[in-house]
Amino acid sequence: MLLCPNCGMENEDEAKFCEHCGTKLEGATIHLIRQKGEQQQGKDMPDTETLVRKPGASKRDYKERRRRWTRLQIVVLAELACLILVVVILFGIAGSRNTAQASVKRYLRAYSEENWSKVYDMTGYSEGKFLQKARFIEAMRSSEIPKIAEFEIKDGKKADAGTQKNFTVEYTTKDQKSDTMELNLTKQKRGSFFGTWKVTSDGQVVKDFCINVPAGASATVDGIALTDSEKGKSKADGMDSYYVTLFTGSHKLQAAAPWFEVYDTDFYAVQDKEFTAAELQLTEKGKSAIQAKLQKALERVYKAAMEKKDFSEVSDLFLKEYGDACKKEYDYLVEGMHDDEMNTLNQVTFTDFNCEPYNDSAYPGMPSAKLTFAYEMQYTNSYELWGNHTYDIEEGGTGNSYMSASFGYDGKTYKLASMNIESVL
Repeated sequence: MLLCPNCGMENEDEAKFCEHCGTKLEGATIHLIRQKGEQQQGKDMPDTETLVRKPGASKRDYKERRRRWTRLQIVVLAELACLILVVVILFGIAGSRNTAQASVKRYLRAYSEENWSKVYDMTGYSEGKFLQKARFIEAMRSSEIPKIAEFEIKDGKKADAGTQKNFTVEYTTKDQKSDTMELNLTKQKRGSFFGTWKVTSDGQVVKDFCINVPAGASATVDGIALTDSEKGKSKADGMDSYYVTLFTGSHKLQAAAPWFEVYDTDFYAVQDKEFTAAELQLTEKGKSAIQAKLQKALERVYKAAMEKKDFSEVSDLFLKEYGDACKKEYDYLVEGMHDDEMNTLNQVTFTDFNCEPYNDSAYPGMPSAKLTFAYEMQYTNSYELWGNHTYDIEEGGTGNSYMSASFGYDGKTYKLASMNIESVL
């Protein structure tokens, strides 16, 4: 048998490498020869085991190597056991810190310290351009929230599931007021071996909050532009309605509409409510534009009505969606001019115009105005004599009247959406 010069283990005579440690055995002269009363090559050999070793190799060396290997094995096994123990401890600590109860405690501690950055990170907000961390911090700082001094966490009334937990929190504020809040948690698997418990955003986010701005206006919420992708069914005449998801709390709206001053205001977002940008102020240029359109509409509508023209003659002055209502007003004007067989209006001239804008609650997103004016008219007064004979007299008259209207935006310019006008006869 061959003894390995490195580890001292036995190997077959034909082995070239140690079967135990892999050391090369070629040229090794260490043999273990067992002779029990037998002769080899005509020589008598003793009955006891005889070791033939390479010079320098002794039995003491062999035993020493065996002891060193045994000690190394013990050290490796001990280190491996310690490593396993550390891993188990770390997993235990991580698991205890990642319980729903521990997550609620950390959340409430950050909340009471008003560490809104940490509160945001521990809350499961959905993605959205209005739900960024910076906006959340700003909203929390500007909102009235309870200043929590002490709290106690209790199991909630809702049934728990494997990834859903509910807690009731009894807390006392810094001004010694007591109250409770419900916290729901959801376990999310992303980013952690154990999963991460996140407080749900129930009550902290307003979904599909409706913001109404004048049609044609460009608008921003908290400096972020509203886009056509957020535009939905309009809730008010002359308005564009946008549906967005916001943090519950105070926000800033800015709207810029043709003819109007830039509109800046704060609003408070809460579920199942909406906000309408109303009572916008016209610019001086806008006032002049409204007066010019009213004067033009007055003259064209009167001329067509005097000639008994169909409404289609002046329909381009009006928004299509309000055409039916405006046609009724036009027909009423025509009827008023021609229902008196004794008087026929021949000519009318309008002067001394004065335009007064106002806010019409029926059309909150539309500029409205009342145009007062003086008029001078020429008409024929027909007198009926005996025998079915008539006698015509050309007469004239002066007076004052008004026309009121509201304007809606058609994507390019403002057109009439409503009209109130009476005959001067």
